[in-house]
Amino acid sequence: MDVRSFYFGQYDLLERPWAMSATSPRLIDLVTERHVPPPHIDRCFPLDAAADAHQYLETARVFGKSVLEHQ
Repeated sequence: MDVRSFYFGQYDLLERPWAMSATSPRLIDLVTERHVPPPHIDRCFPLDAAADAHQYLETARVFGKSVLEHQ
């Protein structure tokens, strides 16, 4: 797997803990061995401001991830 294109492609890797695939441990090892940095977080919003977060994503020049936080 080309980790660099995955990282810069702004994809999300979602793991289902109840259905760990055979590739999951290898992918984790690959990311760990190559020291892939975590994605840049551009801005955090409280969960009750989800509409504001959505508007921000549509209108701003976002670099990185926008995160909804549960408090």
